[in-house]
Amino acid sequence: MRTESSATAPRRLRADRIAHRVVVAGGLGIIASILGILAFLLMEASPLLFDAQLSEWKAKPSTDAGVKSAVCVVVDEHKKHAITIDDRGTLRVLRIADREVLSEQAIVDGDAGLRVLEARAAGNRAIAAVLADGRIVLRAFEWKEDASKLPVVVTVDFGAASAFPSSDGKVPVTWTAAADAGTGSSVVATSDANGRVTVDVVRINEFTGEADEPARTTFETVAPISKLIVTSELDVVVAATRDGRLLRWAIEGDGKAQVTTTGVKDIRALGFLLGDQSVIVGGADGSVEQFFLTRATSEDLQLTKVRSFEAMPSAVVSFAASWRNKAFIATDEGGKLGYYYGTTGTRSFLEDPGVGQLRSTSITPKNDGIVALGSEGLAIADLKDPHPEVTFTTLFGKVWYEGYDEASYEWESSGGSKSGFEPKFSLVPLIFGTLKATIFSMLLAIPLAVLGAMFVSQFMHPRLRGLIKPSIEIMAAMPSVILGFVAALWLAPLLEAGFTAFLLMLVVLPVAVVIAGSLWMRVPARIRGRYAVGSEVFVFLIALVIGIALCVWLEDPFERLFFGGDFPSFVRNTLGLPYEQKNSIVIAIAMSFAVVPIIFSISEDAFSNVPRNLVAGSLALGANRWQTVTRVVLPTASPGIFSATMVGLGRAIGETMIVLMATGNTAIMEWNAFNGFRTLSANIATEAPEAPVGGTLYRVLFLTALLLFGLTFLINTLAEVVRIRLRKRYASL
Repeated sequence: MRTESSATAPRRLRADRIAHRVVVAGGLGIIASILGILAFLLMEASPLLFDAQLSEWKAKPSTDAGVKSAVCVVVDEHKKHAITIDDRGTLRVLRIADREVLSEQAIVDGDAGLRVLEARAAGNRAIAAVLADGRIVLRAFEWKEDASKLPVVVTVDFGAASAFPSSDGKVPVTWTAAADAGTGSSVVATSDANGRVTVDVVRINEFTGEADEPARTTFETVAPISKLIVTSELDVVVAATRDGRLLRWAIEGDGKAQVTTTGVKDIRALGFLLGDQSVIVGGADGSVEQFFLTRATSEDLQLTKVRSFEAMPSAVVSFAASWRNKAFIATDEGGKLGYYYGTTGTRSFLEDPGVGQLRSTSITPKNDGIVALGSEGLAIADLKDPHPEVTFTTLFGKVWYEGYDEASYEWESSGGSKSGFEPKFSLVPLIFGTLKATIFSMLLAIPLAVLGAMFVSQFMHPRLRGLIKPSIEIMAAMPSVILGFVAALWLAPLLEAGFTAFLLMLVVLPVAVVIAGSLWMRVPARIRGRYAVGSEVFVFLIALVIGIALCVWLEDPFERLFFGGDFPSFVRNTLGLPYEQKNSIVIAIAMSFAVVPIIFSISEDAFSNVPRNLVAGSLALGANRWQTVTRVVLPTASPGIFSATMVGLGRAIGETMIVLMATGNTAIMEWNAFNGFRTLSANIATEAPEAPVGGTLYRVLFLTALLLFGLTFLINTLAEVVRIRLRKRYASL
């Protein structure tokens, strides 16, 4: 006959196997989820590692002889059509796919057959050419798109030609021209054989649309000029002298030139990067160098050499800047083309388009292609460079940005509508801010939580312990957004107004608790014996209330005596430090409310789980309560306390809403406790709504999340290793 136990045993075994499989499946599911998150972060951030890529050059000969003799080329943003000008002054519009000429006309209407010595793009809406008779002609054009048809139909509308005579009526030694695409205003700068620079300015009246009277200005130079460039804002001229100096004039200034020695003996090429702040200099030795205005060498703004790029194989002959970012291409006498990026100081590739001696090169308007016009024809290649601003150096090293006097760590993802803005993606200020927030909050949270857990578990009356511990654990469930809200709108103003009282509390309250404990111990035992052990907490509470009241009462005289009556002003004026209402101390106090319950709860469990026989044995051998707690209980509970601290550290590192709401969110690197900072997590929350999918900021934010993931994983792994070692060390107690 089967017994009850034998009948139920198979069911128990099946239940055990099912439970085992469920637990294993759950554990494997958690591991798979974590690995999946890691894989997703890696997948989204990995494109930042890829360098610029260029497709094979597409060179196709044209049947038109004028295209072969072209000296300048401009391409539309769809890379479908190009405008060329040949040495006879003929403008041609051709289809790039088959090099078929769609239309042609003279650069100067009714004046065909003029010999063109040189031609170049004058901005993104005009072509300029110097004629054999010494005139410089600007011809505006506009790409027109018909988006109602697919594929998009693109046509060209040429405007009227404007002619500028050189200063002496002869072919200028050097020349440049620029046209403002928005207003139609234009500037032509020329240098004659005597070395003088003449600037002709024609501005279009914004109200009437009519051209003002041309204005001519002549600048005296210190040496013969080899190259000239003009800013797109038509307000500054920069010239290179044949002895290697840069001269910079404000067109409407006092006529005095800023002189900078470049160190390049023979300057062959000169150009602006997008935004017209950086000047690129190319030498006969192939050198490529970047200059922009700084105060690094004097009190006044001067062009300063910022970085040198990898040199070209032979003498540099021309530059072409991107219309989208700080990229540019440099060409040399050997027909080679190099692709550079100004902010990072890198050269991504060196190519030979295979069209002979290069006459004109350009980066397409969308920064997705490079066009090369040479003595043997026209070639185009597709460019893929989605994240040129990001390198290991820009993420973790110092970079010298335009407008700064030295290299620094900066985070500034957007410049609004500012033309030529350099995105700054240094993660160092964010890492610094994360560490600063964590250190300040843990300095306050660890002593409060660990010592509080020690007192509650070892000294407090069990009835009070049953009330205090659940109350503190409930604090852990408080949403961090509420803590951030309270810290930003209530705590920050309160702390600014009463910071002196806060400083006094840091000293007075511990002293008040020690004095209260000493006085309690002096009370006769027959009186203390009437109260349960641990009831002395009420004495400490009374001491704390008296201490707080004393600090508030002494605040004004203490502040007048030591800080001139106004602590924030003392910090700003006497110490020379910035003082912000939402500062690191506010964050430390607010974050401690989020971190303390976690550390307290785990630490209290660690203290309470110490075997009672150890405590009883220590007391039986004559040790008092304090000696038992510090020499027996604390070492035994240390693995749990360390785990609690690490869990709290991870909570502080990943905190978002408190630091987002209660600090200035400024990505600065200062240990000053009275200013703000920006953390990795808060940066993700701040920047994510503005990050276009697939863009550089989008990828960098995923890299930031990956960094947070790795940092948290490292801390947790370290905590587990140390916890195991501590457990083994104190297991024999």
